[in-house]
Amino acid sequence: MTPTGNPPLHGVIGFEPTPVRSYKDRKEIAGAACDVQGVGYTAELTTPGLVNLPDQRSNSQPVTVTCIADGVTRTEVASAYSKTSQKNSNNAAGSGLLGAAIVGVYNGVRDKSNDDWGYPEIRVRFD
Repeated sequence: MTPTGNPPLHGVIGFEPTPVRSYKDRKEIAGAACDVQGVGYTAELTTPGLVNLPDQRSNSQPVTVTCIADGVTRTEVASAYSKTSQKNSNNAAGSGLLGAAIVGVYNGVRDKSNDDWGYPEIRVRFD
């Protein structure tokens, strides 16, 4: 990951390795050359691979991944999500409908500014 300085990265509390994989006909393919573009940074990788994406908590911006394989170009956009909210929701799923309802209300009113944020695995499809 290379900061571009335009705009500058603000509020980065760390970096999280995020997998990038490529698929064709529902099978993983290796060797796609990928460019990663985010607000204030760029990166390059070959699939399958990991890219260190900045954790800016709730200010984390979407990332665009463009890959080329066998002369074909595909682009995917991934948005950051609150891992804390996801964890709370997963825990509630085991508690039935009442637990899910309580966690839903809790997630709606709590302060999310200190949540742990991350990106899902990025899957670029060449189908």
